[in-house]
Amino acid sequence: MPAAIVAVATSKGGAGKTLLLQTLVPNLAAFGYKVAVIDADPNRAFTEWAELYGDERPFKLLTEASEKVFSVKAAGLAEEHDIVFIDTPGFGNQGMMVAMSISDAVIIPSQPGRKNIIEAKNTLDYIPMLEVARKRPLPAVVLMTKIDKRRKTDQFATKQVEEIQLPTFETVLSDRDAYNKVTWDPDIAIQGIMGQEANMLIEEIQKIGWLPEKPQAGADHG
Repeated sequence: MPAAIVAVATSKGGAGKTLLLQTLVPNLAAFGYKVAVIDADPNRAFTEWAELYGDERPFKLLTEASEKVFSVKAAGLAEEHDIVFIDTPGFGNQGMMVAMSISDAVIIPSQPGRKNIIEAKNTLDYIPMLEVARKRPLPAVVLMTKIDKRRKTDQFATKQVEEIQLPTFETVLSDRDAYNKVTWDPDIAIQGIMGQEANMLIEEIQKIGWLPEKPQAGADHG
């Protein structure tokens, strides 16, 4: 079944949650998908970035850190959109847990550093408990970010992820200048390396069944 609501979550701050959304959301919208984002992170990093679009933003945005509010509004957004992302706080707290519990799937971003990988595993360890509470499966996959496959340290980190058997996307978000430039110019997200890697990730998400292969007709992003 398509994952109408996807939490982007990790108990480690600075792992690449906003980076992932800056990459994925504009490219999904460019494909014609109706996309909504709930920015539940009190830091409002994604909201501040989304404001660069002005009135031309190609996705719906709800900035709401209260889990009592966003947990109710998420279902309504899911009825009107192909996919709803929840950008969770960058640490393991109640907001992150609520976001994961109401979601259909979870993406866990992780940079290659040891602490990032440990916290990605810690976040995955919450999944069985949440599945018992909600009485249905909660698929979760790790996405490696800021990866340079030429760096020996990143090669070693990738091998460690394989050895501890974390479920990961084949696609990674590379450590390129474009990912820094996009913080100033959102149009970069659908160009060059960012657009290429986003398209690869979208294909993977489609293959595992989290997205309908064809977007809804008559998109109205607002």
